[in-house]
Amino acid sequence: MTSKALTLAVPIPVLVVVGGVVSLVLAGCPPPVGVDDPLGVIATGTTPNAVTTSRCSGKRVALVTASGDARLDRLPLGTPPVGDAIVDPIDRSSSLFLGVGSAPWDVVVVDDGAPTNRRAVVSLSGSNELVLVDQCAEEILHRVRVETLIPVVPSIRLDTPSDVDGDGIDDVDVQQMLPNLPQGLAARGNDVYATFANILRFSLGGEPMLTGPAALVHIRVNQDRLDVVDLLTLPCRNAGAVAIHPTDATLLAVSCAGRFQQVDGGNQRVGLGGLVVVNVVDDVLTIQNAVELEASPGPVIFDSQASSGDNFDAVVVGDLLDGRVSRYRLTGELVEETGSSGASIESVFALERSPDGALWSGTFSGFMQREPFGATSTFSIQQEGPLRGLVDFVFDDADVDDDPAAPTILGLFTLSAELRRISTEFSFSGGDG
Repeated sequence: MTSKALTLAVPIPVLVVVGGVVSLVLAGCPPPVGVDDPLGVIATGTTPNAVTTSRCSGKRVALVTASGDARLDRLPLGTPPVGDAIVDPIDRSSSLFLGVGSAPWDVVVVDDGAPTNRRAVVSLSGSNELVLVDQCAEEILHRVRVETLIPVVPSIRLDTPSDVDGDGIDDVDVQQMLPNLPQGLAARGNDVYATFANILRFSLGGEPMLTGPAALVHIRVNQDRLDVVDLLTLPCRNAGAVAIHPTDATLLAVSCAGRFQQVDGGNQRVGLGGLVVVNVVDDVLTIQNAVELEASPGPVIFDSQASSGDNFDAVVVGDLLDGRVSRYRLTGELVEETGSSGASIESVFALERSPDGALWSGTFSGFMQREPFGATSTFSIQQEGPLRGLVDFVFDDADVDDDPAAPTILGLFTLSAELRRISTEFSFSGGDG
């Protein structure tokens, strides 16, 4: 799963998308008939945000964060047992309650070299915690709050006093704050990286949101506990997603969506977005490069400047407001981008790489692109019915050996609260139309 946890106005992604279904059509070619007859539909908790895959007892499962129900769902992906009785609990959908108001947001599986990789880390945007769980035993192992104070320069004045630095005294003139609203997660081995949006006031009543400096936190899984290793204050606002370089674990990329203001039921950017490249050396986080963007970047993934390259010398981001997908060099220069979706507001919530190495993007209205740059293929995974709201997707590893170029997509829909297994084994419409 590409880390894409995003906060625009309130920590619920369905509120940031305005307008009807928008199609991203390139070179005048309409999307082909989409696949609205999925291979399977699995109900999730309300307001699901993120999905990833794991294994329990050798069986494939999906892990889904459901903010509305404050739980982590474990959903079986294998063929159901024959007969009415399900003996193995892994074959049954289940959920782990994470606390009232915890609002679980993102989830990553910790690959610590163990045969089963039974542990996962979840960001809890409502309770400002990170939690380590055993997803197979459905057990909470450890919770942690990051207690490192972040300087706020210049200071921010609050209309409604609030204790944002944890000293028990309500603040009006904020000069420092504790990290809040943990969002996107990325993991390599037992090292986990989490972004914190650090929002002081959401956009309510037409006023723009107030945000402190965003932060990136390095967490290490130490057996059955989480240890805070380092915190880096970022030169941007409203951090959402973080990605780890595929071949160099010392290189990270963080996207910041910027500040927003609600206007006529929608969201309008009132501050610049940002893209930050971060180094990790001897457990210390440092900024390699940071650039401000006239954009609202959300999901982020490492890629190559050349579509056919494999040196991962670029970063690709999806825009939360206009549906663009943009490729930047690690130094911050724009290489190329797709067209915006025009007057309608559309969110690119997820970027992912398929087993054959192709780059895919997915929009809230259910349109997906294979290779957004160059020879683009576009299709819809929703052709009829109420808007379901695609917020995340991953590829099912069950059919990789069969045809890696036509993998099965596991699409997570937040409005309909469901995970859909969707085949891509059909003819795409290419860029030439």
